Amino acid sequence: MKKSKILFLFILFCGILFAQKDKDYLELKSRYGFSVQRLAPASFNLYVDYRGPDLKPKVYLAVALQNDMLQFKKIDEHYEAEYQISFALRSKEQTLFNTSWQEKVSLKNFKETNSRRKLQYKSYELDGLILPSAGGHKKHLYNSWLEILDLVSHKTSHLKLDVGIKSISKDSLCFTDIGFFRGRPDTAQALSLIPRTKSLAFNKPFFAMCRLNAAAVKAPVQASLQKKDKDKFVVIEETALRLPGDSAMSKVIYSPPWQTLQEGGYKLVFRYGKAHTEKEFNIIWFEKPIYLYKIDLALRPMQYLMSETQYDSVSGLSRPQLEKWFRAFWKRRDDTPSSAFNELLFEYYKRVDFCNHHFSRRSQEGWETDRGRIYLLYGEPQKIVNRRYSASTLPYLVWIYGDSLEFVFVDKNNSGEFYLIEDEKKE
Repeated sequence: MKKSKILFLFILFCGILFAQKDKDYLELKSRYGFSVQRLAPASFNLYVDYRGPDLKPKVYLAVALQNDMLQFKKIDEHYEAEYQISFALRSKEQTLFNTSWQEKVSLKNFKETNSRRKLQYKSYELDGLILPSAGGHKKHLYNSWLEILDLVSHKTSHLKLDVGIKSISKDSLCFTDIGFFRGRPDTAQALSLIPRTKSLAFNKPFFAMCRLNAAAVKAPVQASLQKKDKDKFVVIEETALRLPGDSAMSKVIYSPPWQTLQEGGYKLVFRYGKAHTEKEFNIIWFEKPIYLYKIDLALRPMQYLMSETQYDSVSGLSRPQLEKWFRAFWKRRDDTPSSAFNELLFEYYKRVDFCNHHFSRRSQEGWETDRGRIYLLYGEPQKIVNRRYSASTLPYLVWIYGDSLEFVFVDKNNSGEFYLIEDEKKE
């Protein structure tokens, strides 16, 4: 019986590890039945860069974990967490590399300690890693393992990633693999590897890098950025990249038009003569408000932005017509129409999410309540007078916006629901 329990736990443990294999993000069920894409609690990535005439590999490791994974303790006026990251790279025959680092984080804001959007990002350069000798341009498959140990709660998290590392030869022309890095190459002081293998965050700057084993580069490298359309890729940008060609491994850097990239699947291809390398990836809006996943949901809170007649007219459109109308409506109100990110659209539906989280009732979504309507239209109040526990009057709240506008909400039925009774301009 004891042996069977141990075997079961071992299988379960392996299942957890393999379930995280190559998984950059989570597919979470929303309350409406469809899935939303969110950042995984922890992720990591490796990139091998080759330099110099001896093609010496330099290995970058990037790790990201949500603050919510860590146990913080209060020390004076701030909050601290300590954790250990352990890493191992293994071939079928042996462990090639293993090491660990101890990290500490300090935050002043308690709310951030429970955040799933605030991440701890760590980047390491692995010294002493010996890879197989170059030759044949074949990929060698390795297993990389990562353990995160919270030194306060003593909880551990395990991740596994299969890594294909290409061997490089001086004998024939070839590219190394493509890696994606955070920020822009003209501003980055050091390489900051993105800690995910195949997904990049929507509306966040990034650039691509690899190497070409040709010191005398006589022609530009051709870069082709392609977007997936159903079952094929369509070219959206082609660029000629001129390389410095001042070493045995010429650096290839491509800065994509990240501001214009919509969500979806992409492929980046580099070509030089007969040599080429490519990488597929996804652009994902990890902070996308839930209502924006479905057009019928997205339409409903817009009734506050138009007349009843207009709303009824739009509600009768077919789905393709409605989607076209929706895009055009928000595009006209976009302060940065040349970019894919619409700040006003995001702000409005972020408020919808907030209202649903804080004001929802059993029979009403949060945005449908009086407080939800005011919050959608005016945003967070600058000041709140809270008299929800008043003994001499009915419970009430006053939301104050600057010196000119305030809204009074009263819990008329002592039910916890506050109704708007007054909105007045002050003299």
